[in-house]
Amino acid sequence: MRKKDYSKKDKKKLFKKIYYWFFRTFFLKNKVLFISFTGEQYSDNPKAISEYLHKISPQTKQVWLFEKPEKMKKIVPDYIKCVKFGEKQFIHELATSKVWVDNDCFLYSKDILDYPKSKKQMVIETWHGDRGLKKCFYAVNGYKRKFPFTVEQKGFCDYIMTASKFAEPVIREMFNYNGNLLKVGYPRNDCLVNPNPEKIRLLKVKMGIAQDVKVLTYAPTFKEKIKNQIVDHIDFEKVLTLLEEKTKKKWVFVYRGHHLGYGKEVPKINFIDGNKTFSDMADLLSVTDMLITDYSSCSGDFFLTNRPVILYINDYEQYKNSDRGLHFNIEDSPYFYAKNNDELLKVINNFTKESIINNCKRLSEFYGCYDKGNASEETCKIILNKIYNGEKIK
Repeated sequence: MRKKDYSKKDKKKLFKKIYYWFFRTFFLKNKVLFISFTGEQYSDNPKAISEYLHKISPQTKQVWLFEKPEKMKKIVPDYIKCVKFGEKQFIHELATSKVWVDNDCFLYSKDILDYPKSKKQMVIETWHGDRGLKKCFYAVNGYKRKFPFTVEQKGFCDYIMTASKFAEPVIREMFNYNGNLLKVGYPRNDCLVNPNPEKIRLLKVKMGIAQDVKVLTYAPTFKEKIKNQIVDHIDFEKVLTLLEEKTKKKWVFVYRGHHLGYGKEVPKINFIDGNKTFSDMADLLSVTDMLITDYSSCSGDFFLTNRPVILYINDYEQYKNSDRGLHFNIEDSPYFYAKNNDELLKVINNFTKESIINNCKRLSEFYGCYDKGNASEETCKIILNKIYNGEKIK
């Protein structure tokens, strides 16, 4: 029988798999591996979990995967080991970490399917859009993948995190997922439910604004098939003028573009760059006094602050019909919304403290929110139980 001719590439891949299997079997450590947005950021649910984990279990080792680890070393706490995503060391960290925590990258990665976890390891997929309005992946009509999501593979994922009843069927449909759901809320939202006044004070210092200055944030979502027309339609100068007249306070404007489309269009007004000033969206939302967005999932987080969120949807019909589509009709939801600038100003002018609080309550009930401000704590309990096999942690 003729021996199979392995190419150099095939041999290298085989060696990696053998290396991975060997270390996964014999050299597991009390270590947690984190990655956020394909290694581009230190942010979101993984960051919140990572910080709380160190707070209650500093002896547990933490590794973060980054595209530019040398750059991120200057940003992250010194207890974090930074490793370049995709290189040899990455395989070693996968093999030797008892828990992996991801918020999107491992879902898409075809290569990660070559490195399945063992029964002694655990994967928590936190995702990052629990209450998103727009449909994604298998929920979109006609959607097809060249290879399956990792979470479609039986046994790959132990949990996908969810923060609301609304998200449960959505997650199962869009990822074709039949596994366990971790129903504890979103760790990134703990700071919105239980705000830290000192942290908010320091964030305003970082922004270079006085403590009594109010913050208006505009954070549009990413659109694949239609142009983002909103920046040409909203008169932010009029909005700020109205807010200052109504509240008798000074307001500043923050623009936060989606990480996939940032910089393609920006408002024609002086603004604080939310992408450069804030590495984590949760930090920005914690200092925001009013949020304007369109179809972004940040609209489903911000109302936890009991402050107003408005959906500006001048392209509503076009978006529904030509982009991904939406999970529900916005007109039938509790959201404040506007389809043109006059409607936007009218919505703002009609705001009262009572109407805002009532709206936030209705939105929480609409989604069936699980967020209680303890999602990081509940998640870390599960992680530590897996790592230490139920042993009491000092």
